Amino acid sequence: MSAGETVAIVVVTFNRADLLTGMLDGLAALEHRPDAVIVVDNHSSDHTPQVLADEQARQQGACRAADGGRRARVGDAHGR
Repeated sequence: MSAGETVAIVVVTFNRADLLTGMLDGLAALEHRPDAVIVVDNHSSDHTPQVLADEQARQQGACRAADGGRRARVGDAHGR
């Protein structure tokens, strides 16, 4: 992959809640992580929507924690 290239993975799912978390964790563990993962739920009737909502909340929480750490580090460097 060349510098400046963007990689996005699109996953279409239907009633596969039992596999989603493992699949998303697998993508996050890749050596060359994608820039974006887009999951399209094709009107699942199982608990796929809840799994996706939980995963989104988990990812946002991780991003907030990382951002908070970055801000604290930057703030400490500037004598806050």
